[in-house]
Parts: sequence; structure tokens; C-alpha cells
Amino acid sequence: MRYLFLLGLLISNVWVKAQLVKNEKKIGWRGGEANVKLISFPNKDRSLNCVVLSKPDSIMANVYDDKLNVVYSFATKNPDPYEGVFAPIGGFFSNNFINIVTKQNGTNIFNCINFNNTTSEIKLSNTEINTKGKRFVTSVNTGNNFFQIFINKSAPILYVYSTKNDNTFTEQVFELNKDLNTGLTDKEMLSVLSTESRFKSTLIDKDIVTSADVAVLKSKIYLNNDTLTLAIDDVYSETKVFNLNLSNNKVKYQITSHILEKDSLGNIFSFDEALENIPKSYNSIIIENILYHVFVTPDILKFSATKLDDNQLLFVYKTNVTDDIDYKNTSILQEGTSVSSTQTKQLTTTQFFRKILGGSAVISGIKNKNNMHQLTIGGYKKLATGSGMGAFGGMGAMGMIGSGMMSFGGVGFSRNWDKVTRFKTLFDPLTSKHVKGEVNDDDTELIKEYVQNVTMPFEGDDIFYCNGNSYYTYYDNLTKNLVTIMLK
Repeated sequence: MRYLFLLGLLISNVWVKAQLVKNEKKIGWRGGEANVKLISFPNKDRSLNCVVLSKPDSIMANVYDDKLNVVYSFATKNPDPYEGVFAPIGGFFSNNFINIVTKQNGTNIFNCINFNNTTSEIKLSNTEINTKGKRFVTSVNTGNNFFQIFINKSAPILYVYSTKNDNTFTEQVFELNKDLNTGLTDKEMLSVLSTESRFKSTLIDKDIVTSADVAVLKSKIYLNNDTLTLAIDDVYSETKVFNLNLSNNKVKYQITSHILEKDSLGNIFSFDEALENIPKSYNSIIIENILYHVFVTPDILKFSATKLDDNQLLFVYKTNVTDDIDYKNTSILQEGTSVSSTQTKQLTTTQFFRKILGGSAVISGIKNKNNMHQLTIGGYKKLATGSGMGAFGGMGAMGMIGSGMMSFGGVGFSRNWDKVTRFKTLFDPLTSKHVKGEVNDDDTELIKEYVQNVTMPFEGDDIFYCNGNSYYTYYDNLTKNLVTIMLK
């Protein structure tokens, strides 16, 4: 009887996986660790998504609808692979064209693969961006455009390049300290934005749960229609917010303060407990027009929300280290320990504080299908290991910014919240009230259950959003198939 039960369980698991797989396409490329790369990008209304696979001498693409039917499929040779491989970095849809933008390794030369979905004609064209004195920040897929963002190496100036069908680039220049009354010198503002070697921000996709590797960063970029929002938590007391309007080339700057609280009567007063000289960790995330901020010291956890339209403080929760967190919808969990990568521990509030202060505060969130703001709050620490970085000593995946999504190697997205101490919570964005009840699994948690035994190239997976659902796509090194799964 016991063996029949185990057999039934195995068959059940196989059946569930079979139901999850919506499309599996034989490619036949040798995978290895680095041979195959994968990116994806949506059209404007996110009803279609283009998944691009590349290797040194070839590039191919499949365009999926929300039922994971392949609407278009095309392939071409990678130009001059021995002169310097062109790797896909993003793309966009425009009229009857699907455009894949690639960059030649070690150069500032870009190639655009232009596919006409009416005639099936493919055109290739090269162009070059003058990046002298500039440092690459990130690339952004908007659906009907593709942006590349650079920062001036010696001044707080951002350059946004948009791509056209003919592979020409239009440059927009945004000065992030001119006539904005920031109170900082250009040198000081530049240090807020970047280090000598890199820009500090990363791109957040509003429809996809952010990985811990990304959410832990204190400087984030968001795209909302024709506006790029840059939010920076360089100090505990405030979040600096820049809104870059791509249609009129204007910059709006505001500061959201986090040293304010509300008493039981709704009165706002200053929060000041000699915070300068005590250990602390803090971070924020923007969902729609609300900025959620978490702040932790050895004694308190302060969680607040501010409406960015008018800088209105919506709520503040303050929890002492010995108290229960009364707005959490789940227990405080740490998945994976030093003993077992699969063991899950429940932690106390005191242990939670220690984990955050021993690493960094992390906060992530999306607007879920019930129109609630679903947030994950936790503590995250990267430790060097023999083969990468891990959260609290684990074998976490290394992130790579390419198409505006995050791509992870090894087992894809499946481990990017491992060993992150966290809980989940729900808030109604209309009333700012905490909503009790169960919280749905995040995309990353659903992925983990499916790909835990899958091997794939280091840059061989991506996650995309289409018509209300999330999808995960990856290249399987063993079967040499491109697999795409509907997650929700």
C-alpha cells in the first residue's frame, strides 16, 4: 500500500508539471554554461512576447500570445561571429515589425534585426553610439521602443537613447541637478547616483515580482507610461525621487521624508531617536504611485507608505523587537539553512531584526490579480562562495541586467529568495488598510518547484508578463528544448 501511495504521488507530480508546461520547442543547440543566451521583451499592451535565443553564430526568436501559441518565428545568422559576437540586449514591436537589438562584444556597435511579420523579410543594420565620457546604466523594453540609459562619468547627467526601426538612435539629455533645488553640488549628486565604476540603480518591472538580488539595491528605476522614475534611498531619513518625462524632456524632483510618524489621532510628528549613531537598515519599493519604506534598528521596525502624487503620508507601523508584527499575512520564514537547502524555519521578531541588521533590508512588491499591493519584507545578505554569491551563505543565483528583466543561471529564478528571511503582507491601495488573508505564491516560488532539477545555461532563462499572467521560459541543456510555462 505504501508503494502504491508513493507511485500515486509521483504520477500526481508528473501530471501537475505536465499541466504547467504550455509550450516546449526542440532547438537542438548545445547548451553548456555560456553557449546559449535568452532574453524576452513584450509588445506595448503585453498581449505578445518575443523570446530570443542566441549563440555565437545564430539568433532565433519565437513570438508567443497569451495562450503560448507561437504567432511568429524567425531566425538569422549572427553577423561576423569571429569579429566579435553580437549578443541580444533587448527589442521592441512597431507596426508590422519586430526588432531585436544586439550589441557587439567589446564595442559600442549595435545591430538591429528587423523582421517584417507581413512579408517575413529580415533586414540587418549597424549603428554606433558615442559613449565617450559615459557609463552604461541599463536598457529598457517599453513594448514599442527600446531605451538605453547612460550616465556622464563626471556630472549628474543621464542620456536616454531610443531606437527606431532603421536602427538609428535619438538622444535625450536629463540634467539631474540643474535648477532642481536639491541642495547638493554636482559632485555630491553624482556620488548619490553612481560610484567610480558603476551606476547604482537597477530596473524594476511593475508586473513581475522583483528578485531579492535586485530588491536589495537602494536605487531603482521604474517605467510608467512615458516617465522614468528614479528612486534613491541613499540615507535613512528620505527617498530622493526623480521623474524623467520622456515626452517633454523635463525632470521633476521631490524628497519623501521618513522621519515623520502619525499618532493615534492622525497627527504627524517628527521621528527622531538619535538614529545617526545606531545600527540601521532601510529600503523602499514603489507600487503604482505609493512608496513603501522599511526601516530597522536593533529596537524597532518602522514600515510606512507615502502617496507620491502629493507626498501624503498614508500610514506608519512601528513594531518593537519583542512584539509580534501585526500586519504580516505569513509567518517570518527563512527557506534554506546552513544545514539543508530545503528546510524552512519560522523565526521570531527578534531573530528577524538580527537577520536584517546582519545583512540588508529588502522589500519587493506588485499589484496582484485582486488589485491589492502584495509585499515581501525581509533581510538579505550576500556572501562570497566558491561559485558565486548567496543569501546568508547560500548558493544564490547571480543576476544580470540585459533586457530590463533579470536573467539567472544554474536553476534560473528558483533560488533568488532562498535563505532570505521574510514575511508577506497585503494592503489595499485605495484605503491604505492592511488586508488579512492568504497570500498567493510569488512567481519565483512557483518556478522553484518546477525547475529544481533542470540544468540551463548561465543566461538561459527569463520571466515575462502577458495579459494578466506570468510566464517563465528557459533553455534546457539536457533536452535541448526551449520550455515556456504559465505560472499563474
